[in-house]
Amino acid sequence: VTLVVILSPEVLKRMWCAGEVVTASRNFVKILPLVCENSQLPTDNEVLGFISLWTEDQVLILSSYNIDVTAIQDAYRGLRALKMLSIDRLKHLPEQESAIHKVMSACNLSRRGRGSNEPEQVEEGDNKILILGSTSKAEPL
Repeated sequence: VTLVVILSPEVLKRMWCAGEVVTASRNFVKILPLVCENSQLPTDNEVLGFISLWTEDQVLILSSYNIDVTAIQDAYRGLRALKMLSIDRLKHLPEQESAIHKVMSACNLSRRGRGSNEPEQVEEGDNKILILGSTSKAEPL
């Protein structure tokens, strides 16, 4: 199992994403950072800044899972130490596909149907990776 963290400018500011990174880190799940465009990982001080924007209920929810500011800062420091892949979500499709193939390789996922432009038929439950997003806005990609 690998957690692919798509590092867009906003993703690590979201409380649930912070919780997922902390949980993966604590449980020794392999984490693969995928940097979008020129995004940067937040510093410890920046983490304090965006956590201050979360509601009291959001902070309480995370604390119920024993996730606090220190845990988030530690997990994000751990991200900075990992090998990162990159993707430019606004590039042409072949460049994006190349980045996705690198992610799949790093996650030990095979690439079926090479060289074919025909959609591959897979059985329900056979999917190993699913990518959702909007092609009109880069943030959700």
